[in-house]
Amino acid sequence: MQVQSTYRDILRISLPVMVAGIAQTILGITDTAFLGRVGEVEMDASSIGGVFYFVMCMIGMALGIGSQIMIARKSGEKKENEIGGIFDQSLVLMVIFSIIIFFVVEFGSPIFLNSYLKSKEVITQTNIFLHYRAFGIFFVMIAVSFRSLYVGIAETKVITYSSFVMAGVNILLDYCLVFGNWGFPKMGVAGAALASTIAEVSGAFYYFFHSVFIKTIARYGLLRFKEFSKASILKILNLSAPIVLQYLFSMGGWFIFFLVIERLGEHQLAIATVIRNTLMIIMMPIWAYFTAANSMVSNEIGQGKSDEVWSLVKKIIKMSVLTIGSIIVVCLLIPERILSISTSNPVIIQDSLPSFYVICIACFLFSISSILLSECKHESSYPISRHF
Repeated sequence: MQVQSTYRDILRISLPVMVAGIAQTILGITDTAFLGRVGEVEMDASSIGGVFYFVMCMIGMALGIGSQIMIARKSGEKKENEIGGIFDQSLVLMVIFSIIIFFVVEFGSPIFLNSYLKSKEVITQTNIFLHYRAFGIFFVMIAVSFRSLYVGIAETKVITYSSFVMAGVNILLDYCLVFGNWGFPKMGVAGAALASTIAEVSGAFYYFFHSVFIKTIARYGLLRFKEFSKASILKILNLSAPIVLQYLFSMGGWFIFFLVIERLGEHQLAIATVIRNTLMIIMMPIWAYFTAANSMVSNEIGQGKSDEVWSLVKKIIKMSVLTIGSIIVVCLLIPERILSISTSNPVIIQDSLPSFYVICIACFLFSISSILLSECKHESSYPISRHF
């Protein structure tokens, strides 16, 4: 599918991703919200474990952006017969990395956490959380491959559907497994982790069955694995490497921050958890526009319209700033209500307010810089410096 650099096409691609991002963020926030009603230790464990797990997942998401750019380029060039090969190479790469990440999470994290965390209770609960979460990484990577495909071909509605399936399953199972409702065992932090893992499984299966039902697999020749393409693998890795580093520094920084805060006390860590959850909510539109920019810029280049790339990027920046600016205004008007999504503790809410104002400013600046970054990743687009 060839996209146009219009506000309508920007919304058509980014809005489903935005809604899906909100639904997917619910996956992490739901665990914290439910466990926040159990105790600070459990909430802290899910927060540290969740950030560590998310850092690992970001490697797969970064690799997915590399394949998404390539698929979007082929879609713009109307070379649909080459999309299946890119998807298959990407899927193989995802499976290999998921095996590596599984062993890191399952066997490496206990050693790491025991060395750096102070609270024995938090260490125990975090290790339990990560044990159950580790098995979900395989399905996360599969889902990322399908997500990259659908963003690349500009058919993003399926991402929304899959994310809502995951969010629905997660909320339902959190209610059952965290508190032991409806005859289920009361598992606490283990129940929250297991609920998220099952939700990730359901999301991956939804992508697969949807692709079979609407014949995406047949149309693009997916899952044929005809031959190993070293060139495709290297291209995906080349495009993804800067994004992997970016995500590791940004999300890895969050994880290190949580380790430092944990040494100050459980109350301080609870505040950091609330701020992180709130940040993830505000960031969802930014990631959606970032994803749309990656796909649309590559598609435009594939159509031979490199001279229109900067015009497209400016339009996406305008929409990103308008959206995030509106959200920040609402957040500043009702900060306590926004923070109460993650916790019902009034002391934690009040102590979180100073940091909350800082992240609002940071998000506004990031709504611009993230879109500019999306153009820099395309070797055929003009350097940013030419536009200033």
